[in-house]
Amino acid sequence: MTPWSVVLSVLFAGFAVSYGWGIRGFVIGGEKGALLPGALMGIAVAFFAMGDAGKDFWMFFAAAGALTMFYGGTETYAQTMSFLLSRDKEGPYYNQLKKGVIGIFLKGGLWFSIPGFALALLPTALTGAYKIWEVAVLFASFPAVSFIGTKIFNVPYDKKKGIFPKLYFSLDRREEWGSNVMIILVLTVFSLVKGDFYALGAGITGFITGGAGFLLGLVLYDIERRHGDKIFGKRLHGKGYIDGWKIMEHAFGAFAGGGLMLYFALTSSHFVKILKGVSLVNLPLVNDKYICAVICLALMCLTAVQYPLSAYFEKKGKNVDINVFEQIERPLWSAVPLIFIFLGSPSASAFGTFGTLAFALCEKCSVEWYERSQYKKILRFPFKLMWVILPLWFFFSIMKISLFDTMLLYTLGYTGACVLYSFGPDRIKAFLKKETDFSRTFGSGLTVTGHLILQSAVLIYLSLILD
Repeated sequence: MTPWSVVLSVLFAGFAVSYGWGIRGFVIGGEKGALLPGALMGIAVAFFAMGDAGKDFWMFFAAAGALTMFYGGTETYAQTMSFLLSRDKEGPYYNQLKKGVIGIFLKGGLWFSIPGFALALLPTALTGAYKIWEVAVLFASFPAVSFIGTKIFNVPYDKKKGIFPKLYFSLDRREEWGSNVMIILVLTVFSLVKGDFYALGAGITGFITGGAGFLLGLVLYDIERRHGDKIFGKRLHGKGYIDGWKIMEHAFGAFAGGGLMLYFALTSSHFVKILKGVSLVNLPLVNDKYICAVICLALMCLTAVQYPLSAYFEKKGKNVDINVFEQIERPLWSAVPLIFIFLGSPSASAFGTFGTLAFALCEKCSVEWYERSQYKKILRFPFKLMWVILPLWFFFSIMKISLFDTMLLYTLGYTGACVLYSFGPDRIKAFLKKETDFSRTFGSGLTVTGHLILQSAVLIYLSLILD
């Protein structure tokens, strides 16, 4: 790649992952919210570091990026941030800066290291260099080692008794970052056994850029909190039009995504050389037709049973630990599809790129989001309708989905949900009745959503050029 191409690739990845991270903090949190920035990271790698061959395999990279960025969503970090940001001269957060810095760097690093490894290992997998059992054992081990990791690093934990792990970066919340430590350990061992030091370098780079990006975002957030009036002016900042939290998220995504992309861009010759040997014809799942995608959809639908089950137990007066459902979701949403993708399944890659993110959006917005709105039935209706339309459309055109189609989902679909939230009928009604003024009603929603709309427009335009 020329120096100019390297710069463009870093700018694209930083811009795209910044958008994905801004959306994650708005629409969907947790593991499912991390799917979008991961998919955009994969797209950036495919189109900018793979040469012309990357355009033929972009869905493999988008799906792999999404389903491995997924795991970082298990980490809780709000209280960890408070150790870093608090200016209290007493209380539980006082004089805990070191704990905050280490915790944030660790969690951000773990988050981006996993997709760094996966995106570097994928081209070699597509050459057929890995045996079926090697790929199956690698990803099937994720749920098991995740469980072991939490038992090693994140216990004992008993909030009521005030018992917490020795390595603990929160005040009283349950932490699960140990699961990602073990996943990275597995990926490191796999890379070393296969002699893939390139993948090891990508994992290390992801750890450094993820950790540094998270810290940078928090520094910017802290500056906004303390000096926002001077920087943005009292009219904008004082009236709530500036959201420092979103600045943090966008900065985190931009630095971490752009930094990881720099590694792939500077070493693109490695990718190009490997992809010359790619022939999906020799991969075991290349002719799966719709089978792997159907399995992926069935597994995801199986996890959706949690909603009627939770409602049933609530009626019976029993509380269900949501963590139980999340433990079940992780292998079904990610580990199994990753096996299919690394074994060359085009349908699983297409589903991971489009179907998984569509399902996550519909699930969140038709079941959980807009709960406080008196118009929630109306707001949720488009997303409930998507439950019916998207599977039918997807399976009739699964192998014809373009980058442009995918980017429409990532932008119009996800940003559209934000627009409905920021400018929903409840807020408009309150403003028209003069119950609140304009800034209190819409406030940062105007600038944040406006920024997301602008980013969406740019990404749609760029997808037309790249497609």
